[in-house]
Amino acid sequence: MKKLLLSLIILPVVGCSSQNLEPSRAGNKILTREQLFAPVTDPETSLEIWYVEYDLNGDGINELILSQPGSSRGTGGLGYNLYLGIGRDRFRKLDDVIANCFAVEVFGETKYLWSYTHSSCCTGFIECRCIDSKGELSKSSLAIRPGDGGTEIGNGILDSIFNDKTILEIKKR
Repeated sequence: MKKLLLSLIILPVVGCSSQNLEPSRAGNKILTREQLFAPVTDPETSLEIWYVEYDLNGDGINELILSQPGSSRGTGGLGYNLYLGIGRDRFRKLDDVIANCFAVEVFGETKYLWSYTHSSCCTGFIECRCIDSKGELSKSSLAIRPGDGGTEIGNGILDSIFNDKTILEIKKR
């Protein structure tokens, strides 16, 4: 019964047919890997760069999730940029993400990028993103109540998405 409830809650949230981002938000500037990983020259900033590379749209080219320089989001998660890999170590920015962790769900040939950020001791947001074969991004989100002050459903949703089999390793550069 619990698995059926989780399916009923999650299925309407996911899918590549969700609302696409406005082109003005996504931007069309093409950046190289060298530009994205350029060192920070400000000695006052002890910036660490965190990243994930994974082929999210099945075209054989890894997308890049890269931490934003400086983050003032406290323990809610780091700010990240999601970039579409377009070949030859070149990327186009698709979206901004605030996240504590990322997971990938593979369903048939479709891959869903899940992220989680908490907003209080017992409330957080799960977002699901999907990049289609044309590089179009769709996303949806769900507020849940996990953690010590949360609910059984909130904890169940979080645990079913983020586990040892699905969590992406975030690397430090």
